[in-house]
Amino acid sequence: MSRLLAARDEEDQGLSDTELADQVAVLMLAGGETTSAAVTWSWHLLTTHPDILEAVHTETDAVLGGDVAGWDHLPHLNLTARVVREALRLYPPAWVLPRTCTRPTTLAGRTLPPGTMVVFSPYILHRRPGQYPHPTRFDPARWLAPTPEHRISYLPFGAGATRCIGEEFGLAEATLILASTAARWNLSPDSSTPVLPAARAVLVPRAFPVHLSAR
Repeated sequence: MSRLLAARDEEDQGLSDTELADQVAVLMLAGGETTSAAVTWSWHLLTTHPDILEAVHTETDAVLGGDVAGWDHLPHLNLTARVVREALRLYPPAWVLPRTCTRPTTLAGRTLPPGTMVVFSPYILHRRPGQYPHPTRFDPARWLAPTPEHRISYLPFGAGATRCIGEEFGLAEATLILASTAARWNLSPDSSTPVLPAARAVLVPRAFPVHLSAR
């Protein structure tokens, strides 16, 4: 907030109250709820795949040594980062995205004139067998050697000119949060509560009750 309040343009004018409110709204929605959803889905997937969770614990113990994860740790949290990336593939927070045609476009045999809005779902596209082998399987190893096709088929942050500018920051933030919690806590989900997605503004679990215990 202090940086936003202190910002000045080339005419030495600051942001108006409306512009400040818009900036804060974007930070809260795009920089908060999306990241927390990514971390929550990562934990859901890890708790249902104990072998991968054990490997994450091994990595975070070795890299962090009991510390809270920081930027210097990030290059060494390879598996944890792949877990986040794979969780975003299976449960992208931005589960539906709109795009507007800027020129005549043919899609599914129909010609769309400029100005046509097209709404698509990364959640569905990420689960197409033609895009990913065994698309419903949680497999962080698939990101050990991503293919060029992944650049156009992996869309949790959108694509093209309107691709989210916070992509690298969001991936780093979620990785550091997941590593810090994995290093210090065990999560035991309530097995009586199914974890189902809720298609709201951000794709989140309807419920994910867990018991926490220190490691």
